[in-house]
Amino acid sequence: YIGRRLRNDLRFTLRWDLSGDINVKTALEYNSIRIRQDQLNEQGILISNSVSINLTNYFKLACSAGFFRTGSFYSSVYEYDEFIGGLVTGRVLYGEGLKLNICLKYQLFYNLNFSVQYSETFKPKETIINPLYSIVTNNFIFQLETAIN
Repeated sequence: YIGRRLRNDLRFTLRWDLSGDINVKTALEYNSIRIRQDQLNEQGILISNSVSINLTNYFKLACSAGFFRTGSFYSSVYEYDEFIGGLVTGRVLYGEGLKLNICLKYQLFYNLNFSVQYSETFKPKETIINPLYSIVTNNFIFQLETAIN
């Protein structure tokens, strides 16, 4: 039992279509949490930008960068990756740092795609990292996907 708590979340998302081949998205997320029993009062913020570029009719490049700062895990923010079709991951971000993603997608045939994504989280103020994270990083994602129309 964590006790009585109050959490407020606010998220703004802006999307621009700069051309038929370039799309930009900016998101701002703010939250606050209060746990009366522990006298905890914290805030969290995430500012992220992403760019998606159709390099050719068959190649697509997508990049994103998200800056986050929270008081602790209680006020964590969530960054959602939507670059690889059929796979939406929501990573929990807490503390202070930067999350980078880069994804390259190649359309092999009309309904068959190959995607490669690399992700990295930088937390410069962290001094201790769980040993499991140095082994299981989940930084690379390779996926072959098909859609039946």
